Amino acid sequence: MTVVVRPAGADDLPGVLRLLADLPVTTGEGDSFEVDEQRAEVVWERVLSQEGRTVLVAMDGLAIVGAADLLVVQNLTHDLAPWAIIENVAVAPSDRRKGVGRALVDEAVGIARDAGCYKVQLLSFKDRLEAHEFYRSLGFEDLAVGFRIYF
Repeated sequence: MTVVVRPAGADDLPGVLRLLADLPVTTGEGDSFEVDEQRAEVVWERVLSQEGRTVLVAMDGLAIVGAADLLVVQNLTHDLAPWAIIENVAVAPSDRRKGVGRALVDEAVGIARDAGCYKVQLLSFKDRLEAHEFYRSLGFEDLAVGFRIYF
């Protein structure tokens, strides 16, 4: 498998939405991934134009087989160095364990490093033990406790 990672463009929304539909839902019992496509197009335009934000897609030929969302956040601490967060890492079920996730996260970390970030963080739902092992294999450490409020 030859994977090419690149920033997402306007035409990539359908492929990204297909990937996100396979992510486990973690916000409550009975939740499911359903998106109003017209609203998604408006949000997608905002996402792609947001300063410091890069959605990456992993391509195998013409097919989108993975995606990750990176946000570089400006910061007043740590000698004004920004920090970054990676969210919504998704790989097509048939393409898992083939280096797609690694290529996406490596690219996101490289962008963060080039932006001068002092850290990159990500969250993974506590029951996703395989994902935790994957992130550890990439050099991430589980050093903090995360808290959330879902609305």
